[in-house]
Amino acid sequence: MAGVCQAEVETEVKCNPHKFYEMMKYSLHHLPTIFPEGFTDAQILEGDGKSEGTLRLWKYILPGAQGTSIDATVQTVNKRATACFKVLHV
Repeated sequence: MAGVCQAEVETEVKCNPHKFYEMMKYSLHHLPTIFPEGFTDAQILEGDGKSEGTLRLWKYILPGAQGTSIDATVQTVNKRATACFKVLHV
């Protein structure tokens, strides 16, 4: 049975916070190059990859399983360096 859930992730990064936010906001489709152990493919299905409403297809590897999901950029808030994404399909 499908349900609705919310997840928030907080982690420490070993780089400039502004650069990390810019990567999350503008360059998520490069994750397979940056983190090939976790992501095998990322494609922009609709939009420019930067603005609200952009749809992306992800192929990822979890411990013991592989998966695919589609997400949409819902909101980016520059004042707080926050990016929100909504997973549409898993």
